[in-house]
Amino acid sequence: MVMVEIGGKITKTYPFGMTENLICLAVGSGELIWGLLLKFMPLKLFQCINFDEKPMTADEEAKSLKGRLKGGTSLLLKEQRQSEIKDNISQNLADRFKRIN
Repeated sequence: MVMVEIGGKITKTYPFGMTENLICLAVGSGELIWGLLLKFMPLKLFQCINFDEKPMTADEEAKSLKGRLKGGTSLLLKEQRQSEIKDNISQNLADRFKRIN
């Protein structure tokens, strides 16, 4: 608050009025009270939440909400194209080897 109130042109800010400052203090103190309440709650209340942190396979990632929202098929398609290219190269090399022998 001091930087905003005193800084003026240096910090390129405009000071709040008393009402806005009180609202900011209320929100900040509310967050501190909420944090204290969470800190003193028993841990067993939160143990029903399980975070299984194993890496997802490419199929699971493509089917996940993140994959659908991200439009993540491009990565999957890129991997498929690379696989097809490798298969084509190996097939061409095998064909050429057969022709030589």
